Order: sequence, then structure tokens, then C-alpha cells
Amino acid sequence: MRYEATGPAMGRLLEPTLAPTAVTLVGASPRSAPAMVLLQNLQRNDLPFRGDIMLVNPSRSEVGGLPCWPSVAALPRPPGLVYLMVPSSQCLPTLEQLRDVPEGVVVYSAGFREVGNAAAEEALCRWASASAVPLYGPQALGIISASASFAGFCAPLPETIRAGAVGLVFQSGGLISGTLRALFQRGMGIATAISYGNGAAVGLVAAAHACLARPESRALGLYAEAVPSLGELITLAIEGQRRGKPIVLLASGSSAVGQRAAMSHTGALATSQNVLCGVAEQHGIVVVDDIDQMVWSLEALMEGDGRRPRPAKAGVISTSGGGAIVIADTASRLGLDLVQPDAATRSALAAGTDRDILNPHDTGAVALDDPHAFERQVGALAADPAFGIVALVTATGLAERDLPRHLAASARFIELVQTTGKMAMLAAPITQDMARVQRWPGVPVAAGAQEMIVKLKALGAWGEVDPEEWDASALPAATPSAAAADGEGVLLADQEARRLLQSLPVAWPDTVVADSVEAALAAAERLGFPLVVKTCCLLSHKAQVGGVLIGLAEPASLAAAVAYMLARFDRPVTISAHVQHGPEFIIGYQLDPEHGPLLLFGPGGTTIGEVQFRHVPLTPAGIDRLVARHGAAAAGLEPVIAALQALTVAHPAIRTIDINPITRAADGRLHVLDAKVYGSGAVPDARGPRS
Repeated sequence: MRYEATGPAMGRLLEPTLAPTAVTLVGASPRSAPAMVLLQNLQRNDLPFRGDIMLVNPSRSEVGGLPCWPSVAALPRPPGLVYLMVPSSQCLPTLEQLRDVPEGVVVYSAGFREVGNAAAEEALCRWASASAVPLYGPQALGIISASASFAGFCAPLPETIRAGAVGLVFQSGGLISGTLRALFQRGMGIATAISYGNGAAVGLVAAAHACLARPESRALGLYAEAVPSLGELITLAIEGQRRGKPIVLLASGSSAVGQRAAMSHTGALATSQNVLCGVAEQHGIVVVDDIDQMVWSLEALMEGDGRRPRPAKAGVISTSGGGAIVIADTASRLGLDLVQPDAATRSALAAGTDRDILNPHDTGAVALDDPHAFERQVGALAADPAFGIVALVTATGLAERDLPRHLAASARFIELVQTTGKMAMLAAPITQDMARVQRWPGVPVAAGAQEMIVKLKALGAWGEVDPEEWDASALPAATPSAAAADGEGVLLADQEARRLLQSLPVAWPDTVVADSVEAALAAAERLGFPLVVKTCCLLSHKAQVGGVLIGLAEPASLAAAVAYMLARFDRPVTISAHVQHGPEFIIGYQLDPEHGPLLLFGPGGTTIGEVQFRHVPLTPAGIDRLVARHGAAAAGLEPVIAALQALTVAHPAIRTIDINPITRAADGRLHVLDAKVYGSGAVPDARGPRS
């Protein structure tokens, strides 16, 4: 997939709907609460709409002191942005009566796809496409644009709307009001808010592109009950990266990506959440679990002035041992990896003692009792090359007399950290202590352990990705073939899989094919013991049906194992040398018919651990980050992943690859102990086990 620069074009297309010259409300009635709320919002004192407001109702001469027209055909001037608040059966006929092309349409009405009336929704889309008119909805609540003094929203809004730099694009308009209130309470303001409802014509990505294009926006919050294709989401993410505007995504009820009957590990593990989180991390999108986390993340990104902390890892100093423990536990629960200080930092922090230095680091009472020792410890942590963010957790239970010293220590902490060019953060381990934490420009602040960890995750996700790296990737992504929709394809025989994967910089165990016990014993004389025996029967998971036996240490056990497999599967066996090795990993690939090519990496073997998905192509920097997540044991696997990616581009017929496990052997080389490849083509003769 090639990433097209569609953002500016999308912004221009939707711009008239974000600053309309007029508003036409079809279905205005004092008996319609949403219609009256829309009128009240348009006439707000703090955000008054300056264009014409025209009402359409054939049964009334006026509503709310404004005149009504009997039909849209009778309007005295162009309609501007049209709001449809009539039964679903009247929506299309109303649009067809328009004499002038509207600037856009917001369909508030329900009764379309959500109740099985997809045909009516598709008819609206055809009209919008033929007329080249942006159409939001059905079930859209409208648009707020602070810079245009426009609150065209069909639901109650906070008493005062604070203009600012946050954009919101929500499928559920009902969540926007509460989110706005939470943003305003924390001193943030809104640039644009869009409720797109069913998203029949203008969906999540199109509306988000329009918000990114607004010059006043600096960060974007998205809520979706169905995430669009990964390609569209990636295009949006890269546009946000290039504009320097972070994106925070809350996705609920996403359609399954990999919940099909999957015979491979890669396919079975490709659930919607796994794929979404992996692709979001790959492209610097912040994924959150609820609205609170969205608000915290947006605040952190705004407090940090959009700056990208490099490196994107955090070192934490706590003036309370208990506070340090709470932070560590919360980080573990929320999935934030707090990397440990390097040897030089640990030595400086220990200061000649035998203390076990960890991250978070407990300074004890040093912050108040010994300012020089505190400065030494802050300076040591800030100098550690592993950290781009340094956070101070303090202010728990301070008496009033201690506040001046606390504020002085916080100010000195910020000065020391910022002198190193890194980002400083202040946090209180208990929410109630937040009033005692003073705010400084460019310094994120957190109230409570959970908010602190969520903010560190947001800053880390934004800082992890370099927007320039996307231009460095020359590899095109594979395109899903029509046949891919039929499943994973045909399982290749072991030797065929080896030949296909021979371009990978890996070694394979010495292997001999045997069709008798005598041939197996002869092979053992050359290979030596211990040995591994596998059936050549084409099975997806041989070990689960007794098709793999390992650790065969002498001729008698080998003969018994081979005799058993020949009788059970009626196929030859492979005899392989046992490889002494370290930690095991899995590298996988899947050509998904909906979302395109996906790559998987993580702990492997018989018990697969936490794995990450990425969308192909990965940049070299993206491959490095993916491998680094799994520590020193995974080092050296980067060239294998790069070669596998190139192989899948060169061979688009490949549906799925499972390399599991791959490991570093005692001789220092990377060895593939097992691999399965599914591809399109004729099905080879493969008989299963005898009953």
C-alpha cells in the first residue's frame, strides 16, 4: 500500500462544513428537543453563529421566533449547511428538492443501517457522491468550530465553550459534551468537534483529516465503534506525524481482524485489538481505554507543547518509597515498560551504599532534608541516556510549612532536567495532592498514579516515532489477492518451506528424510544424538497430534519413535539434530484480506508470549523498535525480519508464514527450528493420520 497525501485535499473538501455561511434546519419544531437544542446552540452568547439560520416546517410559520419555510425549494437563498431532522423516509426526497447545492449535510435522523435499512443509507451516499456534497451521519449530532463561532450541535453543551487547540472526532456524539466538559475543567479548549454517526459518507478518517488541516488544532482525539481499514488509519497517522499533531484513539466494538478459523499461530493471534494496538504503536497513535485516559493523554501532549521526548522512556524519582511501589505496580498493570537505569546511573544513585537502585527510584526524605543530595540524584537520572523523560513524584501529605521547600525542590528539579535537554514531569501519587503541585510551562503534570502512567504512555508513543522515517521506506506493501479471502491457502511441505525461506540469514538443523527405521538409524550415525523426529504429513500443528518427538537420546528410543510415526501417519519422517539454544521467538506474516499484510513478532515456542503486530512495510527504524521491545535476547533478529518482509513482497502468493521458534544456538547462529508456509496453488498429496 502506498501512502497518499490525502489530508490537505480532504481538509479543503470539508472546510465549508466547518465554517458554514448559513444553516438550514429541516424539521424544526418546538416539540423536537434536539431541534430546539440546536437552535439554542447556534444562538449562544459565547459562540454566536453569524450566518443566516433558516427553518423548514410546512406546518408552522415560525419556531423560536424565526420564520419557517414550507419546503427547501422555497428557501430564499442557498441553504448552507443542512440539518435533516425528519423521518428517514423523508431525507432523500428533501435533498432532491434543493434548488442550490448545500455546503454540506448533517443527517440527525435515525432509521437507516442501524435498523437494517441499509438501502436508504446507500441512497443518501449516492446522492452525496453525485452532488459532491459532504454528508455526515445518519445519527450525526453535528459540528462545533470555535474559530468560526459555530456550535451546530443537536445535544446540550457546557455552559461556556472554551476555544482552544484540541480537535474531537467522535462516532458517538453523546460522548462529546462530557468530553468537552472534562477538557475545559483542565484548562484545555476546543478547536473543532465532529459527530459523524454512522459515517455513511464522511467517516472517521475523512473528518479527522479535516480537523488536522485546521491551523488552530494541535492534537486530535478520536472515538470509533468501528475502526476503518488499517491503510486509512495509517495514512491519517502519517499525516498527523508530518503536521506535528498527535492523535489519541479510543476504539470500542471494533470489527474482528483475525477472528476467522485460523490454522496458523499468526492468524489465530491476529485479533482486532492486537492488530490495532500494534499498528497504532508502529505509527505513533496513542491508544486509550476510556474517555478519562483520552483527556489525560491529550493534556499531557498539550502540556508538553507537542514535543517528542527522545528517547521515549521515562525515569521516575519518588520522595516516598510507598509512592514508588504504587507507581511501579500501576505501570505494570497498564503496560508501561519502566526501563532500569544503566550501570553508571545506578552507581551514582547508590553513592557508595549497597542499595538496590530501581526505576522508580526512591529518594526518601532527601528532597526536603538534603537539597545537594537531591540535586545529585536528579542529575544522575537525567544524565542516563536511556531516559528522555524524568518524572518527580512528590507532595504526599505535606504540611503547609513544608510547601515552600517542596516548590523550591520542584523548581530545581525542572531546571536540572531541562538543562539536559530532556522533558520534566511532575506528579502526585494521590489525586487529592494535585492542588499542591504547581504548574510550569512545558511540564506535564499528573494527579495520581494511573493518570501519571497514562500520560507517560502517551508521551512515549508520540516520541517513539520519527516522522521523517516514512520517507526512508522503499518497500511497497503487498496487496491482498482475491484468493486470500478463501483462507490461509495451502500448507507447503517442510522442505518446500525451507527452500522458499532460504534467503533469510538463518541456519537450519541438519535434517534427513527417512521412510524406515533402518534409514533413521543410519541417519543417526551421521547426525549424532539427541535427535528430533517429525512426520512429513502436512499438518498445521503436528505436535498436538503426536507428530513431533524431541530429545531422543539413544537408538532404541529413536527406533520406537520412528516406528510409531510411520504407522500412525503413513508418511516419511524427518530426523534432525537437536539444537542447544536460548530464548525462543516467533516471526510471522499474514496477508489479511481486509487489512493487507501484517507482521508478527514476540516470544515463541510451545507457549507463545505477548506478541506485537505491525503493518507491512516496516521502516528500518520500525524494525529496530519492534525487536528492542523484547530486550537483549532478541538482538540480532532485525535482519531476519527485514529479509522476511522483502520475501513477502517478492512472493505475493504467500498467505501466511510461521517461523516458530527461531532462536540463537550455542554456536551463536540464529536457527529456525520449525517453519510453516501457506501459499496459493495446487494442493499437494497430503494424507492425515490414520483413525
